[in-house]
Amino acid sequence: MSEYRPKYASIAINTPVDREFCYSVPSELTPVPTVGARVQVEFGTRTEVGVCVGISDELDFKPRGKIKPILRVIDDQPWMSDSLMKLAEFIKEHYATSLGEALTAVLTGELSLQKSRRKISILKLAKSTDFIEAWINENGANNKYEKQAKVLNVLLHVPGEYTVQNIISKLDISSSPIETLIKNGLVEKVVIDAPIVSPIIEGEPDLSVPTLIDQQRDAFNTIVPHVRSRSFRTALLHGITGSGKTEVYLHLIEEALKIGRGSIVLVPEIALTPQMIRVFLQRFPAVAVLHSMMTEAEKRDQKLRLREKEARIVIGPRSAVFAPMDDVGLIVVDEEHEYTYKQENTPRYNARDIAIIRAQIENCPIVLGSATPSLESLHNSQIGKYDYISMPRRIGSSELPFVEVVDLANEMAMQRRYNFLSRALVANVNAALEEKSQTILFLNRRGYTGQMHCNVCGHVMTCGSCSIAMTRHKKINRMLCHYCYSNIPVPVKCPSCYRGDMKSLGVGTEHIEEDIATVFPNAKVVRMDSDTMNKKEDYENVLDSFREGEIDILVGTQMVAKGLDFPNVTVIGIINADSAMHHADFRATEKTFFLLMQVAGRSGRGIKPGKVIIQTFQPKHPIIKYAVNHDYSSFSSFEMQFRKKLAYPPFAKLIRVELSHVKEEVIRENITGIASSLREAFPNRNVVEILGPAPCPIAKIRDKYRYQILIKTKTRGAQSKVREFVKPLREKKVRGVHVVIDVDPLNMM
Repeated sequence: MSEYRPKYASIAINTPVDREFCYSVPSELTPVPTVGARVQVEFGTRTEVGVCVGISDELDFKPRGKIKPILRVIDDQPWMSDSLMKLAEFIKEHYATSLGEALTAVLTGELSLQKSRRKISILKLAKSTDFIEAWINENGANNKYEKQAKVLNVLLHVPGEYTVQNIISKLDISSSPIETLIKNGLVEKVVIDAPIVSPIIEGEPDLSVPTLIDQQRDAFNTIVPHVRSRSFRTALLHGITGSGKTEVYLHLIEEALKIGRGSIVLVPEIALTPQMIRVFLQRFPAVAVLHSMMTEAEKRDQKLRLREKEARIVIGPRSAVFAPMDDVGLIVVDEEHEYTYKQENTPRYNARDIAIIRAQIENCPIVLGSATPSLESLHNSQIGKYDYISMPRRIGSSELPFVEVVDLANEMAMQRRYNFLSRALVANVNAALEEKSQTILFLNRRGYTGQMHCNVCGHVMTCGSCSIAMTRHKKINRMLCHYCYSNIPVPVKCPSCYRGDMKSLGVGTEHIEEDIATVFPNAKVVRMDSDTMNKKEDYENVLDSFREGEIDILVGTQMVAKGLDFPNVTVIGIINADSAMHHADFRATEKTFFLLMQVAGRSGRGIKPGKVIIQTFQPKHPIIKYAVNHDYSSFSSFEMQFRKKLAYPPFAKLIRVELSHVKEEVIRENITGIASSLREAFPNRNVVEILGPAPCPIAKIRDKYRYQILIKTKTRGAQSKVREFVKPLREKKVRGVHVVIDVDPLNMM
C-alpha cells in the first residue's frame, strides 16, 4: 500500500498575521509532510521554517496565483504531539497571538534549520581599547555612526560575551551597524566552543527514602489519588520555607513513575536548576534539563531523549512546560507565585497558567507549591477551584528565623553618615563568621550606586534613550542604562549647570560587596547578580562553592532570594526593603512582601537558629510588620481587600495594550483612537473598564515613547471579546508603531 501524499499543506509561520498559509506538496518531496512536522518554505522574499498544521487534497479557496511549493520537510517524525498542538491553540486564543507565534514558543528553538551547533561566534574588538575610545569620541555624536558607537560601547565597557543576536536584542538595532564595524575592521567574529550541557544528567540514586511527617503525608494523600487515577486536579501546596515541599514532590513523582508516566518540574530561575537536579539525582537515575542558556543542539538532544523515554523527569524554568513528553503523569510548579514564570515577549504567556492547561490536556494533577502563594492562586483555592493544602511547620528542629527591623533613617543619623551597613547587621555578620556559619546579603539593585544627582541644581543623570536614571558601575567606571545598555563615563561636574558636583544616591550590590570586603577583610565575599553571572557555569560554580563553605558572605539580587537551601546560612541581611515598594504598579506591595519572605526563608534551615535583619526607612509600614511576623494570612487579607475595592486581579482580568514609536505625537494619535474605539465597543463600565491612555511609568525606552491602555474585564466572556477586539491591532503596521498586547500582565512598568 503506497504512502498517502497530500496535495496541499497548511503551514503556520512565526508572524503576527493571524492565519496559516497554503503550500503545495511536490510529488518528489520526501519525507511526506505530516501534521506537527517542521518544513522549510519560501515566505515573501525570505526562507522560513514553519509547522505543518493541516493537510488536504482540495483547496477551500480560490488562489490568486500559483501556490508556492514546500521546499523541504525537516522532520520525518513530528516534534509537535497532539497535546502540544492543543496547548499552542490555547496560547493563540488566550494570549491574542497567531498560531505561528504560539508554535514558536512551544517549540522553543526548533524553528531553525540547524541540526547541530556546538560552536558559536561572539563579537570582539579588533582594535586596541585606546583606538576604540578615540573612535567613539570622534564619531559617537554623529547620527551616521551613533548605532556603531553604541555597539562599541557595549563591547568595550559592559562585561560579558555577546553574539550578533545578543547585541541586536540589547540595543534594538538591525545587524547593519555590526556588519559595518566588521567590514571596517573595528570588530571581529571569534568562534568559541558553546557551553556544553549534559543532555541527560545521570546519578547514583540513594535508595533510602525519607519518611514523610504528618503534614507531608497529608499533602501526599490529598494529591496521590489523582496521580493513580490519571485525573486532572490542581492543588495549591502552601508550605512555609523549610516545610518539606520538595520531598512531597519526590514521593508523587515516584508514584507517577510506578504507573509508567513522566513528570515535569518547573522552577522560576535557571540558578535553581542545578540545586533541584542535585536533589532529584539522590532519588532518580536520570533527569533531563531544559533552559534558555543551552544551545539549540543541546535542547534538541534533551528533547530526543525525552521523546524516546530515556528520561521520564524534566526540570527547568518556564520553557520546560513545553517538554515533548508523552504520558505526563504529574506537573509541579515550584514557587508558583514567581513573576519570572511570565514571558515578557510575544507570546506573553504565564508558564504557571500554561502548566495548568497542559495538566488538563494530559489529564494529570498539577501541584502549585509556594511559601507565599499568589493572590490569584489563593483566591482560586478559596472558591474551591483548587485544593488547598497547608504545611505550616518546618521539618526537624529548625524554626523560622527571628526578624529584627532596623530604621535606616535613625541608623544613619546615629552614624552621622550615609551607610547601609547598620550596626546590627555588622554585629550579626561578625557573630556568624566567628561560629563558622554563612551570611546572605540581599539588595535588589545591581551596580555600584543608584542614581547620581547634582548637589547644586539637582540634575539627575538619566539615559538619553530611556526615561530612567543611569546606574554607576565602579568596576568599569561607567554610567550604565540597564534597559538599552547605553553607557557614558562617570561625570565629576554636573553636565547641566557645570557648577555642582555629582553625588551618588543609594547603593547597589557592587557597592555592598566592596563595603563588606572592607569591614570584614578576612571573609570570603562573592557577588551574585546579572553583572557577574554571565554564563550558566557561573551560577553552578558560585553555588557549589557556597555549599562547600568556601564562601562566607554571598551578596546578590533576586538570584539569592529564591529557593536556595543552605543549612549553614544563619544570617540574612536585607539591605533596603523599600526598593520596590513604591513602584507605579498595583502589585508593588505583593512583590515586596513575597521577596522579603523568600529571602528571610533562606536563614536557619539547619540545626543553627537563623536571624534576619530587615533595613528600611519605613519600619511602620504594614508590609514590614507582616514580614516580621511571617504573617502571610494577614498580608493576603489586607491585600485582597485593596484588590477587591479597586477591581484588580483576582477580582478582575486585565489586558494591557502598549504602543511605542520614536515620535510621541504618532503614539498619542493612534492610542487615543484605539481607546475611543474600545469605549464605543464596550460601553458598560460594570463589565469592561478602560483606563487610559497614559504614558507608561517608564515613558521611553531605546528612543521609543511608550503609552498604554489598561482594560479591566469583570467576566471571562468579556475578556474573550476584548481579546478578539484588540488582537488585529498587532497586524496593522501604522507608520512604524509597535503594538504589544499583554493578557494577564504582571509588569505594569
